[in-house]
This record gives sequence, structure tokens and C-alpha cells, in this order.
Amino acid sequence: MPECTNLADLRRDISLDLDQIDLGHDLYARNFTFVSQSHDLLTKSDSSLGDLKTGPTASDPAFNSLYHLPDEAISENRVFRYHVILPQGVSRAESLIILIHGFNERTWGKYLPWAAHLVKKTGQGVLL
Repeated sequence: MPECTNLADLRRDISLDLDQIDLGHDLYARNFTFVSQSHDLLTKSDSSLGDLKTGPTASDPAFNSLYHLPDEAISENRVFRYHVILPQGVSRAESLIILIHGFNERTWGKYLPWAAHLVKKTGQGVLL
């Protein structure tokens, strides 16, 4: 397997709109849509969340507006798109590495070189 070089140029946002994106470096991203068939499992009563209303963030309007929405009412909890990074010529991964990011991240840009490196070194797909 050739050495991974110049993967840092992948440090960019990739669109979730297209079904397939050529990333260069003999890699591509496939985007899939997940639709929950069991989103009713997200339902929780106020009592199950304990003292969240009285915590230090209770005065934050954004916190209160989200807190009062049931989890199943938040569309991203029911339907979302996700990336799978694969080597060119591979249409389906035999195995996957799951790469997650922190809660404050809004894009996968800085993780894309890591995902590419993992695909190149292991031959496995990487699910972002």
C-alpha cells in the first residue's frame, strides 16, 4: 500500500447533499440518509431528566427552548445524513471504523485527513 501523503489538503468541508463525492487520493465519500423507525424510544418525561431545569444553564433561552422540546420533535434525532469514506473501486465496506467528533464541532473538515489516513492504512471504510 503506498504511503499516505498530502492528505492535509482534505481538511475541508464535504457536502451532505450529494450521494457520492470524489475526494482525490483514490478515496471517495458516500453519503447516506438514516431515518429512525424507532424514534418513539426518544420520548422521556420531565422527571427522567432530573434537575436540569435548575442547573446553571437554566437561564439560557436556547437551553430552555430545547429542553421543552421532546427529543422526537428535533428532526436531527430522527433523520440525518452521514459520510462513509471508502477507497476508490470499493462500493461496500467489509468493515468500518467509526470516527466521532466532539459536541462543539460543526463540520468534519479537520477529521477528514484522519479518516483518509485510516482508510489508506487499514483498507477499511470510515464512518463519520
